[in-house]
Amino acid sequence: MDETKKSRTANRVAKGIGTASFLMLIGMIVLMIANWAIVADYVKSEFGYTLILFMLNGAISVLLGLLIISRNPENGLGWIFLAIGFLFSWWELSGTLLETIGLERIPVLLRPIVIAGGLAYLLPLMMTMTLVPLYFPSGQLLSRRWRRVLVLAVVGIIGQTLTQGLLDFFSELPELKPDGMDPILMRANALMSYILTIGILASLLSLIVRFWRSRGKERTQMKWLVYTAVMSISTMLLLSITLGEDSLFLGIFSSALPIYLTVAIGIAILRYQLFDIDVIIRKTLQYALPIHHHPLCLV
Repeated sequence: MDETKKSRTANRVAKGIGTASFLMLIGMIVLMIANWAIVADYVKSEFGYTLILFMLNGAISVLLGLLIISRNPENGLGWIFLAIGFLFSWWELSGTLLETIGLERIPVLLRPIVIAGGLAYLLPLMMTMTLVPLYFPSGQLLSRRWRRVLVLAVVGIIGQTLTQGLLDFFSELPELKPDGMDPILMRANALMSYILTIGILASLLSLIVRFWRSRGKERTQMKWLVYTAVMSISTMLLLSITLGEDSLFLGIFSSALPIYLTVAIGIAILRYQLFDIDVIIRKTLQYALPIHHHPLCLV
């Protein structure tokens, strides 16, 4: 009975977070439509696609988190994706509020929340690079020894977010910056960046070790992530060669990489039985090999 109560409570909390996330995304869309004259140039610019892709990533992450938690509230990946989606939504709404309404017109009590949301753009991206590899696909760490990596990653994520956020804040409002703060923040930011990099590399190492040890269902799930990552990176390299590094299409495709990985993880965890990844890999190789051996191919 206790387990049932815990499961119901966890699902209620998850639904509350998910509802708040979607309400923030809806609020952002309403603000953009109501203030289209202000945001039109930005949305139509080459940076506008980032706003749209992050919004999609936030919505997909929330949905995936809710689905995983509904099946198993103890699966850490569900809560990680729910948090990623919430943070993306918070950042999107905060940025839109600052852009359309302006800080001076936001109620004083809400200003710290909006400012924090506007500066927290790094959080969901860093969580995707560190925590997802650590917990995929079981939702648990590989072993207790990997808790050190988790602590290192969390310290790097929080430290990088705070230091970079303060640097951005003081660059926007230099009149509030204390004397001598710049060198301190820059050193702290460099240190946190170093710690975060180690955390990312260690998290990826965890994923490699897990793949090496995996068998059966877990191996099949991990193939989805590996296949998606390899195909995405290969496509990015091909686009870079054919279209050039300054290509807008390449920028859009690259910015959507977290979406591809999130969808692949969702398929792997929730519905991998419906799609035979080995068949997909084999067909991909069958299509790729004739191109490689084509007489016009210089590779």
